[in-house]
Amino acid sequence: MGAEMPSIAEAPGELAPERVLAVVRVFDRLIAGSASLDDVLAAAAREGECLAGMSTADGRNHRAVDGTGEWSATRPEERRGALLADGTEVWVAGCCLPEAHVELVVERLWVAAGVALRQARDPRPVIDPTTALEVVLSASADEVERARALRVLELSPARQVVVAAYDGPPSTDADLLSALPAETVLRAGRIGSRLALVLAGPPDSELPIPRRGRMGFGSAYDWHELPRAWHQARVALRYALRSSHGGPQRAFTEATIVDFADLGAWAILAEHLPVERLRLAYHPDVAALDRLVEQAGGDDMRCTLETVAATGSIRQAAAVLHLHHNSVAHRVARAEAELGFQIGVPYGRSRLLVALIIQRLRDNV
Repeated sequence: MGAEMPSIAEAPGELAPERVLAVVRVFDRLIAGSASLDDVLAAAAREGECLAGMSTADGRNHRAVDGTGEWSATRPEERRGALLADGTEVWVAGCCLPEAHVELVVERLWVAAGVALRQARDPRPVIDPTTALEVVLSASADEVERARALRVLELSPARQVVVAAYDGPPSTDADLLSALPAETVLRAGRIGSRLALVLAGPPDSELPIPRRGRMGFGSAYDWHELPRAWHQARVALRYALRSSHGGPQRAFTEATIVDFADLGAWAILAEHLPVERLRLAYHPDVAALDRLVEQAGGDDMRCTLETVAATGSIRQAAAVLHLHHNSVAHRVARAEAELGFQIGVPYGRSRLLVALIIQRLRDNV
């Protein structure tokens, strides 16, 4: 018999959001802490202010606990329950709290009890911290694996964290870590060619990024959403540019450190346009940018064009770049001759910006 999840599609909405969150966190912490089935039942009894128990699939064995922690071998006729994958029933009875609250407790009991039983029947070897970090960030790991890995990393399940991805020579990892406040770095380790960092909060925009390095980071999430946080960090990384000097960003166009939240709809391009497809696709605007970058002073030209596209004004771009207005105007005129269109006309700046974004996503492997 397959697991039957209790239906509470409408019930939680009747509870105050903070109460729903409090109940969910209780059971999430149990899962993250690899709690036993008895611990899960005891928590359900406390949260539901009722009797909570389990009955084996053959109906021969029953075990229940009340809100005071007293155990008994009983199964009331009137109970609210749900079946786990192996046919075990978990249930609550004698609840005096509102229906919506009881339904929420049963749903979370079903989830946490299922994890506890799988963990008890499928013991897995202890893993090292580097592997554990990869597990908690992996979208393919199940809750049992992620809970074990979280314990290895000694990360609190109740704490929201920020995940960052750093791409740079491995020899610069130590430089980056030393530049971050020690109390903010909870865990760090190489996953493939990237350095994954679990941080207590978002990195400072003035963080000095080592030369030839770049960084992206996502929003703060709870432990069970760390794969999403890692995904966001890698998407942001595709928009980051490598540091040319090893210090803090001197202008926003350097983009050595990128926050996923700042990307807005641009994130969709990075999520759905793989590098392989971009490399196979040809567009004259991007090809013209490639020719400009290959010429002498190509990096300065690209930086100038990105600043003009971002500010919408040659004078504003000159101020950002600390250049004379005529110097920027000369570069723009040279670029327009290669591109074959004027940047200052309606939609010209948008056309340039799209070409620059496509070029960046293609080149940022």
